[in-house]
Amino acid sequence: MLHESSVRASGRRRWWKSGRRLLSACLALGLSGCASCRTPPPPALCIQLESTERAGWYNNEPHAVVLYFFPLENATAFEQTDAADLLRGDGAVAGASGPRTEFQILPKEKRELRDRVEPRTRFVGVIADFYGGAQKALLPIGCDGKKLRPLVLFADSIQTDLDEESR
Repeated sequence: MLHESSVRASGRRRWWKSGRRLLSACLALGLSGCASCRTPPPPALCIQLESTERAGWYNNEPHAVVLYFFPLENATAFEQTDAADLLRGDGAVAGASGPRTEFQILPKEKRELRDRVEPRTRFVGVIADFYGGAQKALLPIGCDGKKLRPLVLFADSIQTDLDEESR
């Protein structure tokens, strides 16, 4: 004859086992469903920066060029404003998603830029401050796989999306 407490205990064990199976099944379904719902990685700036041997050409010799990077949510104001006017201002531009940053690049220098940017950033505006006048370019944010977006500085110009043969 079974004792009443052992019947209750075996019922609890059956419930616990079936409850555990149900919980495991729910977790498995939930986790596999979440795999496709993961949040995308934050946007990144991925640029292969290269300056030619005549970059910043002035007075018959090359010079370092100062580059200014503007993270942009909207590129319209950057595109419509003259590069010199953007440099004369306080660094703020309508449609910006963060502060501008700057650094120098020397002639014949190559540099990879890989930086995270604000999630709302869609473009980066680049201004190269040459002796003969500032030039600008606009690049979309994001890394196409592992490939970096090219940005090449020549004597007094800046170019993007060049293939290897045109350099």
